Amino acid sequence: MRKIKVVLLGPMPPPSGGVSTHLSRLLARSQFEEDMQMSVIDLRRLKLHCATETSKNLFALVRTFLFADIIHFHLSRKLKLRLIQIARFLGKKVVYTHHNSRNLSDRITLSTMGLSHQIILVRPVIDVLPVELHARCQVIPAYLPSISIGTVPKELREQFAGKRIIFAHCYQKKNETLLVDGKDLYGFDLILDALEILLQNKFPEDCLLFLADPANGMKDVYKERIDELVDIYKSNIIYWNKELDFSAALKYCSVLVRASRSDGDAVSIREALQAGVPVIASDCVERPEGVIGFSSGDAMSLSTVLSENLQNPTKKYFVQKDFAPQIFQIYRSLSDFVEKKV
Repeated sequence: MRKIKVVLLGPMPPPSGGVSTHLSRLLARSQFEEDMQMSVIDLRRLKLHCATETSKNLFALVRTFLFADIIHFHLSRKLKLRLIQIARFLGKKVVYTHHNSRNLSDRITLSTMGLSHQIILVRPVIDVLPVELHARCQVIPAYLPSISIGTVPKELREQFAGKRIIFAHCYQKKNETLLVDGKDLYGFDLILDALEILLQNKFPEDCLLFLADPANGMKDVYKERIDELVDIYKSNIIYWNKELDFSAALKYCSVLVRASRSDGDAVSIREALQAGVPVIASDCVERPEGVIGFSSGDAMSLSTVLSENLQNPTKKYFVQKDFAPQIFQIYRSLSDFVEKKV
């Protein structure tokens, strides 16, 4: 049986963000699909990832692209439109996933969608798109269960010991900081402001704020603010700017905070809900069942909800659907697709 050759274009860890985690897990899951052969091309590093090996051989990378049946784009850069144009010229079937709620009306995004045979949205935002795109859109959240869980570095385990961990995670790249109205998209500033409010009202001494920034994009931005909180309140704060296994870190955490000012369907939220870790998240978008909401951009609202959660902790598991089969089904439907102009 001839296998469907699928190439994913997008980032791979490290560092681990929502999109790179999604791609690495999708690649791992593809090994169990007998009719599929999947590869990932990480354009940042010009690196080819296959199920069992990786390569920086440029010839192998180009050959994989040329011989693919389906190219699945997970790119947010302007380059995506040019590459999709090339893929269509070469007669490839094209799938495009839009991983956030931003830029849905800009020319490059709409042109990219217009050239795609299938469009995957991680949130139900179809209504804001031109009606001619609706038939090609499916809403499929990016969460895929982890096949394996790693470990947390020993130095972190030692610092976590005996503490209640308030965990927040971001994926900001240096010189490409994502902002909403001039402010940090991931809302680390809000978390620090909320922490100060709590510290002024006798914050529990056994609590530790753990801010993970594996791409090391924001440490310089927040260093002075964190030093100030530590000096004035003797607060426990760890700013981690190295690679981190998110699933492994969750095992030590009392609560996950997602203070984002804009969002897609955050993989981290579903991961925490699946693990039974309480999740506090902004109401900038609809959230999955089980999330405790606070008013987006409001540090006082966040501090109130966080205080209530720390005083009355509850551990409840919210089983998350595995969305991989829906993605694989798209590939199978396209493998028998008779190309038409779109």
